[in-house]
Amino acid sequence: MTPRPFDGIPWSAITYETMFHSRAVGYGTPRRLSHYYQPLIFRHLLADPTLVRVFVEDNFLCDYVNHQKLSFLPHGFTVVDRPAAQDARRHFALADDKVAMLAYGAINSYKQIGFLISSLQQAPGNTVALLVGRQSEDVRPSLETPEAKALIANDRLKILDVYADAELEARSFMAADIVWAVYSKERTQTSGVVAQAGHFAKPVITGCEGWMGKVVGTRDLGEVLKARTVAAAAQAIANLATNPARRGRCGRNGWLTFSSYTPDSFASRIVETITRTLADQPPLRGPIAVPKRSDSGLMA
Repeated sequence: MTPRPFDGIPWSAITYETMFHSRAVGYGTPRRLSHYYQPLIFRHLLADPTLVRVFVEDNFLCDYVNHQKLSFLPHGFTVVDRPAAQDARRHFALADDKVAMLAYGAINSYKQIGFLISSLQQAPGNTVALLVGRQSEDVRPSLETPEAKALIANDRLKILDVYADAELEARSFMAADIVWAVYSKERTQTSGVVAQAGHFAKPVITGCEGWMGKVVGTRDLGEVLKARTVAAAAQAIANLATNPARRGRCGRNGWLTFSSYTPDSFASRIVETITRTLADQPPLRGPIAVPKRSDSGLMA
């Protein structure tokens, strides 16, 4: 008899950064060695009779595999009291005529800060970048360039090198008009920043690769860079900075896509699986809470 994990006790799992489906769903990412052995592991995993359910954070993976034991598990964002937009903008000393673009979270090499700075120079002059989050050492040289210093001197680049708690997070997103999520090409998995932008109904700029490019492009959440050039990024910034109606539409699409990503939606699926397993009841089969497109092209 083949040994079973945990001596045959029913079990479930949450997987992260599973990417073997990337080419099939149109992520536009190169094949990696892991993409060949991940399906074999997944097939073996799902065949285990003691496995109750596998939760994944990638809704496109859930749709692609379409297995009764596989369920989409949205990341649960804590809901906090949100300041008024005017109060949030006042905190960052943003004038009414300025368009704020937020780069948020761990400010590291993945966030392409040097690319952001070069693109901002060619973007409309009323566009201001907010960098909010703890910086890693590898990004500091980008902030010491003549380009960056000129933007700082002209009050077009504002930097808060701090750990952002829930209060500062809410203030940062409420102050922003646009969210920058153009990450390194190898960063292809899901993004909490993109989902958080949706929670605050903010449009996003991202690259065309990976989950971010697909979700932003197919759900019309903002601008997707087809080419990673300064000119293309500056134009994407201008497209949103000069068009408040488009910013509003993309922001609403983001909210429709991600507003269900709450702690309750995260916990309830796990609790349901545990409860039914302890009661010797089969878990609910089929995908749980997998987003579906409505006829209008927005999330239902």
